[in-house]
Amino acid sequence: MYERLELLGDAVLGLAITNAVYLAYPDLDHGQISLFCAANISNENLAYVAVRNQLYKYIRHKTIDLNDKVREFVIAVEEDEMVDYGEQMKAPKVLADIVESVAGAVYEDCGFNLQKLWVVIRELLEPMIMLNVLEKQSQPVTMIYEACEKEGKIVDTKKGRKEKKENVKLHAAEVALSNLTRLKSTDAVSLHMDVDCGEATEIKGAKLKIHQFCNRRKWPKGTYRIEQELGPAHNRRYIASVQIELSDKIFFTKGEERSKVKAAENSAASIMFSSLRDLGY
Repeated sequence: MYERLELLGDAVLGLAITNAVYLAYPDLDHGQISLFCAANISNENLAYVAVRNQLYKYIRHKTIDLNDKVREFVIAVEEDEMVDYGEQMKAPKVLADIVESVAGAVYEDCGFNLQKLWVVIRELLEPMIMLNVLEKQSQPVTMIYEACEKEGKIVDTKKGRKEKKENVKLHAAEVALSNLTRLKSTDAVSLHMDVDCGEATEIKGAKLKIHQFCNRRKWPKGTYRIEQELGPAHNRRYIASVQIELSDKIFFTKGEERSKVKAAENSAASIMFSSLRDLGY
């Protein structure tokens, strides 16, 4: 029964939001409506909804690993570690499933009336990610296709498991775009955008994990560099990157701003490790 409701809710949430936005904002074009809907029904955003409304407390299962992942995500949200759309942390899919199953149940109780469903479910979803916020942010998926076309390269997009894919595809595009901008047009490289790739929370000892990862696969070790130094000398902040260069491709990620060089490098390594893992390496 739970899976049936989740399937129904998955479909009807997108329809309800699209219908509401279409009627409320007649001047929005197709791209703007798609962007708004993708952001608000993404796996990550629905997971935030589950945490904000404490729906995660009603999960019943016997998987210890899942408990740990849910707890980690809940702590991050409660500590207000929310980030912009397109850079969100990887969320356990079960949290989004809860919201979708609730939507399915409400839709059924409303006699399958879309308008009545929206009156109830919009309160659960608020505050929603608004279009003016989304449009201020870069759109790396579009940028990567434009950059590849300019350089004469091909973007190979691989589909993954059945789940919301828009946010994680955005992160993969950002990684690929950073990679592409560091290459000369004569370089032969295959850029893979795996839509199951996503950003995780920072990993303790990530540099060591990357080193061990490369050793096991007999890859060249990752090279680190400081991309930016910010702020005055007495309060310097750093943004680091890590690159792993293979014969046929280059993996490149840039970390978040940190007060120490080692911490900045660990941030970059955390994103690299998470990305490689989600890409199936």
